[in-house]
Amino acid sequence: MLRAATAFVLACALAHQAGACLHETTAQIEGRYGRSTKPAQAQPGEEAREYRYKDFIVIVTFVEGKSAQELFVHQDFKSPLSDSEIQSLLDMNSLGQRWEKSPDIPVWSLGGDDPHTWVALAAYFPKSPQYVAPGLGIMTADYAKKHGFMPNI
Repeated sequence: MLRAATAFVLACALAHQAGACLHETTAQIEGRYGRSTKPAQAQPGEEAREYRYKDFIVIVTFVEGKSAQELFVHQDFKSPLSDSEIQSLLDMNSLGQRWEKSPDIPVWSLGGDDPHTWVALAAYFPKSPQYVAPGLGIMTADYAKKHGFMPNI
């Protein structure tokens, strides 16, 4: 686990120039998306903020002052994300690595085939009763584990 965490921090440092990176501070997130438009609902011990970025509303959840999850939906809350938009958002959060897509469901992992080595997870939900709009969620593996989004391993 320490090796995966070290690799993740190094990847963030190297990838920061190229695009987004989970684990960024509020100041770094606001440098990319602009000022927060309003706070969003969050779990205890977490802080969430809403941003407007291009055609998206982005809800970022911070844990201990660092981005742990980013959720992207179109501002109209109706339009599904295109394949190219999904790929662009994944690339923006690739940490210099390649996302691996599940063959069965719209879920991607970052960090290899073994869930024990994953550093991030992404899921696209075009139609779900849990969410008000089609969206893409990208989160750290630790956040996914804490909230029950990781497969049973």
